[in-house]
Amino acid sequence: MAAVHIQAHALKALIRLQIESLAFVQSRCQQDVKLIDDLITSEKYHNTFGVYGEFCRDAASAYANETRKLMSVGSRIVADSAKFANGEVDSVFEDVTARTIVP
Repeated sequence: MAAVHIQAHALKALIRLQIESLAFVQSRCQQDVKLIDDLITSEKYHNTFGVYGEFCRDAASAYANETRKLMSVGSRIVADSAKFANGEVDSVFEDVTARTIVP
């Protein structure tokens, strides 16, 4: 039963990471659409390099922030999983000990 609980906990953590990643991808896609709109309306393309440069700067910053977030979420998940696994292992050892001590 402990193995099933650990697998369920890991699956839950994986899904949380996927949710975070998909939210980021959605945000980046929205920014891609905004880039196209900004390029279309950039004073007859005189400011194309400025618009594109700003987009690249913002994208690099967004990717750095997302990496930081994913690392933070990942480390929390690992810590939570380790705490959960330790609790499960302790429980199993207590059960085994109780069974071997019974007269």
